[in-house]
Amino acid sequence: MMNSDYTYLGGNLAARVSVPHWKLSPYVGFEGYLGDHKNCTYQTNSQFEQIETCEKVFLASAYSELGLRLNIKDSVRLYLFTRGLSKIDQTAREDLAMFYGFSILVGNL
Repeated sequence: MMNSDYTYLGGNLAARVSVPHWKLSPYVGFEGYLGDHKNCTYQTNSQFEQIETCEKVFLASAYSELGLRLNIKDSVRLYLFTRGLSKIDQTAREDLAMFYGFSILVGNL
């Protein structure tokens, strides 16, 4: 989640490298996000037909990431990270902002 005027639905693609492979290891990563926001309003005209009006905003971002990886089990990992996020949408390109968070990966990837 990000502090934004819109809520975006999209996908994230990440590559992370962690060396050494201890239970608690530092890592670096590079990631990208593509998504959009759609907000629709509905009105009924004089013939009782429903008119839909939508606003759609596109978002793309690429960012680097530094963090710690904790192996909870063989197939469960917790990532604590900080990201240098630069948001690009259809209205403007915002300056780099620092973003902090966590993610949980379940599976044997």
